[in-house]
Amino acid sequence: MTTLQTGCLESYQPPVVPGDANMLVVDGFLNSVDGTVTVRLTHSIPLSPEEAAPPELGAFVTLQQDDGSSYDLQEQGEGSYVLNELTVDTGAQYRLHIRTADSQEYESALVGIKQTPPIDSLTWRATPEGIYVNVNAHDDTGLTRYYRWEFSETWQYHAEVTSEFKIVNKKPEYRRAGEFLYTFKLRCHFRKITIASTERLQQDIVSQLSLIFIPKYSNKISVKYSMLVQQWAISKEEFTFLQRLQKTTENVGSLFDPQPSQVVGNISSLTNPSSIALGYFSAGNAHQQRLFVDFYDLPDDLQKFPPSIGCQVDSVCATPLALQCVLNLSDLTGSELLGSVISREGVVVGFTLSSPNCADCRTQGGVLTKPDFWP
Repeated sequence: MTTLQTGCLESYQPPVVPGDANMLVVDGFLNSVDGTVTVRLTHSIPLSPEEAAPPELGAFVTLQQDDGSSYDLQEQGEGSYVLNELTVDTGAQYRLHIRTADSQEYESALVGIKQTPPIDSLTWRATPEGIYVNVNAHDDTGLTRYYRWEFSETWQYHAEVTSEFKIVNKKPEYRRAGEFLYTFKLRCHFRKITIASTERLQQDIVSQLSLIFIPKYSNKISVKYSMLVQQWAISKEEFTFLQRLQKTTENVGSLFDPQPSQVVGNISSLTNPSSIALGYFSAGNAHQQRLFVDFYDLPDDLQKFPPSIGCQVDSVCATPLALQCVLNLSDLTGSELLGSVISREGVVVGFTLSSPNCADCRTQGGVLTKPDFWP
């Protein structure tokens, strides 16, 4: 069951709400593995918003332990608040206390540290239409029962046209290693949360749960694809919150349908008990695993390249009157993308010319830097 999804490189996007409703949205997690606490504070946004959700700036956010200890989080900008190097007592309970810039105070419920079983495996399954990426997990103790996953994707892809030359002082110069614009890695983190429950099963086993479907012809699987999956054990209360949030936001304009109290989570207002805050604070350890899918590991009927975007290659003349060219070398500004050599009887008379959309993968969000984990 998928509950939330946002755009590439977005860490969190508050749900949309009807009318002029304005609620504080809290997204917080205490990671018992590395002793970090991350909190994102924003506000709910109207349906079909033209602008991004406004962050809550200048708030004072504190982590409180049930023994009376408290720790201040540091504001990082854009509504993000962080605490590092916390010594976590796995037997203790923790909660958030929030005081906004306009002196409104909120508090989460006390939560314990949930222990998460490791991911058993990530697998992919081919169909004639594409591939499914699936997760498998279990808990022999039967104490988990409620699971949550998030993932980030990285894939390698090619531009439609190869630019072999760059322009230096209006002259073509062959690109060196690391300067080619043909192959890039696009890394997207989709805040796509998937949840599942084994409460009604005899055994605490999640088997072949689909996280994503990638259709054939997608550039995600045109060279090499990778997914990093994180898994958490969550409480029944958090599972119910995410489940209800999904059901209400799937109906356009129905965040308050049937009752907002059914989806607000474990955050409450101390200043005004009737004021509604949306979100959840939880604590636990996360396990992660990475999957790679290579183009040549796909079955033959899925080894399909993305359809052409209709790139038309023009030309740049190196020798006057040798070709009918769009430009001559003397016209170049330095921003042009030259492809390969055009020769006549062994003499270079020009170069192919392409647009950034066709020859530069950065126009699609790609980056040159190879991730450390990439083989």
